[in-house]
Amino acid sequence: MKKFEFSPFDADSLISKFKEKNPTYKVQKLPIGNRYKVMLDGVSSTGILQLHLKPKEGKIKTVLPSDRALLFLLILLPLGIYLMFTKKKQQAFEKQVMDDISAILNA
Repeated sequence: MKKFEFSPFDADSLISKFKEKNPTYKVQKLPIGNRYKVMLDGVSSTGILQLHLKPKEGKIKTVLPSDRALLFLLILLPLGIYLMFTKKKQQAFEKQVMDDISAILNA
């Protein structure tokens, strides 16, 4: 889980510009608040990132599946072990997405 701060922004325009810049990513709006899920094509935990946006404050919080690996270790041992081993790939995906968002917001 990482937190980023920017100047205040419009969430809808940010997401639409992000979709234009990265057409291979799937972006879904979650039903609660300004939360979005960014996914790569296919089903994999290494290509999932949740974005919690606070556009008026200019804050973005990211949540990776590996942030909850300990919980999955306690409940589902094989999934928890898999999440721990794929942590580097998840962090690389998070960095790539946040670099793109930073480029959009700082332009």
